[in-house]
Amino acid sequence: MATEYMANQQHFTQEWLGDGQILCYRFRELGRESADEWYAHIRPIFQAWDTSRPLHMLMDGRAVPATRLITPHPLKRARQLMDEHPAVLGRTAVIIGHHLTSNIISTMLRTIIKPNRRARSIFHSESDAIAWLLRYEDPNQSGRSDTAAAR
Repeated sequence: MATEYMANQQHFTQEWLGDGQILCYRFRELGRESADEWYAHIRPIFQAWDTSRPLHMLMDGRAVPATRLITPHPLKRARQLMDEHPAVLGRTAVIIGHHLTSNIISTMLRTIIKPNRRARSIFHSESDAIAWLLRYEDPNQSGRSDTAAAR
């Protein structure tokens, strides 16, 4: 089931993958305006989410120029969303097409973004990202979070 975010199509599309188990955002741009629109779009999803189920997200940034991927506002909005909804568990996979940029973002995830109960990882391949998301383990049972480098 694919749905286009109609408020501003130039910034991203949204679709569900893996039989509705993965919420996917495919970004075309990642500036302040697109980060704010993404936040306004996803916040009601988090608010209404059944916290007995994990919410897995795939954030695809392959269409975004490398110089636009490393901006603070999208990270601020993501951190704000996680702080507001700590009970929504799951994983977040980020797909980056540029190797150097993915290394920088991976470092930022480990050092700038404070740890939370949502594991997150960087990938170069969508199939690898989806496979990782679907191998979810409840952190309440395993006690670990695995923010990792690009895979």
